[in-house]
Amino acid sequence: MPSPATAVTVSNCVAAAVGTGDALGGGIASNDAIELHFSTISGNSAQANAGGYAYGGGVFTRYGLYAAYSTISGNTATGFGYGGGASVLGYAQVYS
Repeated sequence: MPSPATAVTVSNCVAAAVGTGDALGGGIASNDAIELHFSTISGNSAQANAGGYAYGGGVFTRYGLYAAYSTISGNTATGFGYGGGASVLGYAQVYS
């Protein structure tokens, strides 16, 4: 796991696809593992058009998510979407 990061709040962000492209991570998108502590990811959206996909309204990561004492809520993936809260192509560990 990466070393712990400072608590963050990510809210009301949008990842919108162009044309038939994909929308990845409305709040956070990463090609590496993500580690959240005492953080809030809320009210974000990944929006895809016809022919595209929306992955992770709140969080998208290709390698893993570790969330401790964090809130991931009220996020959406619209269009042909996967994971309104989080889309993780790897492991996910969530502790409260």
